[in-house]
Order: sequence, then structure tokens, then C-alpha cells
Amino acid sequence: MGMCSALNLLVVPGSRLQMSRDKEPNLWVQALSYLAGKEEDSQREITEALLNIDQANLLPPLVVIQVLSTKSTATLSVIKDYIMRRLSHENLLIAEVG
Repeated sequence: MGMCSALNLLVVPGSRLQMSRDKEPNLWVQALSYLAGKEEDSQREITEALLNIDQANLLPPLVVIQVLSTKSTATLSVIKDYIMRRLSHENLLIAEVG
């Protein structure tokens, strides 16, 4: 099975990989690394993966940034929305505590 097919299984509700995604965050690290390292444009797939990671809080933002920063194809524009969502979420949590 190719990585894109595996990525689809990670996000398809009810699939075996999707059900174990919370237990296996390393799958997402591998998926991000693969997508960011592809020679062809994979911005849409990276964005989809980041949305799933964000929605289920599967990886710490620092891990996401570290994985993507090692690949020249993963520019800031690819992860900008993810970073903005995470910062907004963290600001809301801080406001609730304070």
C-alpha cells in the first residue's frame, strides 16, 4: 500500500488505521515526513494531515514543526494555518485559566 493510500486510511472514519491513530502518533510523523519529502507538490495532502493532527491533538506542535522543517518542500506557507489555529487554541486555554 502506498503512503497516500495509508494517509487516506488514517483519515477515513472506521478504518483500522484511523481507529488506532490516537495510539500511534508515530504514523502521523511518518506521514508528514513522507509528504514533505515528495518531489511533487503535496501541499494539499500536508494541509489535510495537519488538519487531522490538529483536530484530534495527535502531535505536539513542536514535533510537527520539527518534522516539516527538515524538508525543503514544506514551506511556512504550508503550515501557516496550522500554526495560527494552534496559537489561537492555546490563547483560548490561557484566557480560560487566567
